[in-house]
Amino acid sequence: VGSKGRPDVRAGNTGVKTSGAVTNLESARHAALLLPSWACSAACMRSAEVLIKAGLFEEARPFLVGATQATPEDPLVYFRLGYTYFGLNDFDSAARHFYEAIRRCTQHDGKLLVKIHINMGIALESV
Repeated sequence: VGSKGRPDVRAGNTGVKTSGAVTNLESARHAALLLPSWACSAACMRSAEVLIKAGLFEEARPFLVGATQATPEDPLVYFRLGYTYFGLNDFDSAARHFYEAIRRCTQHDGKLLVKIHINMGIALESV
């Protein structure tokens, strides 16, 4: 566990080597893309979640892009991708992905819709 109680993915068993060498993250992402779409999305989302919690937003981004390709109608995937761009201080891209998440929400996504609107408002204020 790294600082602030977050998983230390750079030194842990997540495929990232401490020597600064090329990581296994790209291999893991490619392997996930070979799965059926629902499993690919789930694997990519789980991997991205670990990376985001560790503050590794740039490393999480390709996993979330893969998840959007696997399940293009899932609003949660676009919300997480927007959150990742927000973490990278790319507020335009964050707002754009939050908007894409809103477009994919249904009447049953009430709680998620509230989170998306709040985050999109903050991103737009930060531009």
